Amino acid sequence: MTGRCATTRRRGRYGQRTGPGCVAPAHGDYYAYRRGCRCPEAREEWRIYNKRLREGRGPVRRVSRIGTVRRLRALAAIGWRWQDIAAARGFGTWQAVQDLAIREQGGIMDVSTANEIAALYHRLSGTPGPSERTRRRSAAKGWAPPLAWDDDTIDDPDAVPNVGGVDTSVDVVLVRRALAGQAPYAALNRAEQVALWQAYQRRANEVWAPTRPPRREFAEKFGITVTQVDALTNAAAGLNSRGKPLRPTTIQREAA
Repeated sequence: MTGRCATTRRRGRYGQRTGPGCVAPAHGDYYAYRRGCRCPEAREEWRIYNKRLREGRGPVRRVSRIGTVRRLRALAAIGWRWQDIAAARGFGTWQAVQDLAIREQGGIMDVSTANEIAALYHRLSGTPGPSERTRRRSAAKGWAPPLAWDDDTIDDPDAVPNVGGVDTSVDVVLVRRALAGQAPYAALNRAEQVALWQAYQRRANEVWAPTRPPRREFAEKFGITVTQVDALTNAAAGLNSRGKPLRPTTIQREAA
């Protein structure tokens, strides 16, 4: 029948089944209906989709990308390079993975991609990656490793890394060496980076008494961004990157 999908099936342009009389490039489901298929199967899926949509039960197709960004950065923090992650996905380029990871954490993305990254994170997060350089660079950017995140809250915009799961000790000698230019910024853990920023501010007040916090000067000296300096300021004040009070860590709650 003209305009209808015949019983005999073949493979269409996108791999879906089609009949010899079907003019649509896909056959037999919701997506096929949107491409012109009007066979009984496609009509039924279209009807169910719209019914669920009217009842407020439509499928989730877009989600916040904050969890995906955190997962990718956490993998980088334990040494997984963008090309390693792209290879583990089995498709895509390292540039696409990097683009996802370095974006601001607001906005939305396809739920299918978010689920792929979440599954990959579950597979790789327990194994150190091959790149020490990636670990150092991630530490310099303040990216939290997997141990600092709770799987139940990593997608929560208000969640913050659990500092009980990362090194919070401060090597005063190392901080002094970094301040003197004798140790790289990437060699410092997060707590030491905060201590370095505080020491730099004290020295600046003693030497040239700036009228404002020397954020830009510190960023240029240690090869980071002003945004990262602001994150250090918030951390020193007990705030997260959004300027909100840090939630108590598991260790702090148990000690209370």
